[in-house]
Amino acid sequence: MGQVTPLVMGPIAIAAAPGGLASPRNLAMVVALACSTSFLTLFSHPVDLLVVSPGGYTARDFVRVGAGLTLVCMLTLLAGVWLLPGG
Repeated sequence: MGQVTPLVMGPIAIAAAPGGLASPRNLAMVVALACSTSFLTLFSHPVDLLVVSPGGYTARDFVRVGAGLTLVCMLTLLAGVWLLPGG
């Protein structure tokens, strides 16, 4: 899942950049970082599935912790794209 999404979305974002008056470099960074922030589900990475049973975790635990972490990553990404020169 994590490898295919940037492969598909990267060219789409880069092609859409001139129409939206955005930098292709910034949109490529957004796609790359957004595809690596899948914290809300326990199926996002094989390691998550390995620790669910021994740790006694539930899907609710991933959503509770992942929502805050996703929000922090999103705000950091938006601030970074805003500060990055759009060339």
